[in-house]
Amino acid sequence: MKRIDQEVSSQPQAVPDDFEEQVRLRAYQLYRERGEVPGFEVEDWLQAESEILGARNAPKKQNILKVA
Repeated sequence: MKRIDQEVSSQPQAVPDDFEEQVRLRAYQLYRERGEVPGFEVEDWLQAESEILGARNAPKKQNILKVA
């Protein structure tokens, strides 16, 4: 059996005040995109959380203008 080691940050991540609202809205959007099929509430919620946290923790990209 393989063991997978993951680096865990000792710093807790700050969660914005409206995080739950953002997740709720995204989960509802996923439900609508799937054709409003019930039974995937947990999956939608977890995907929404993942997307929102991923977007918050993604490194900021800088647009650099290159002059030739």
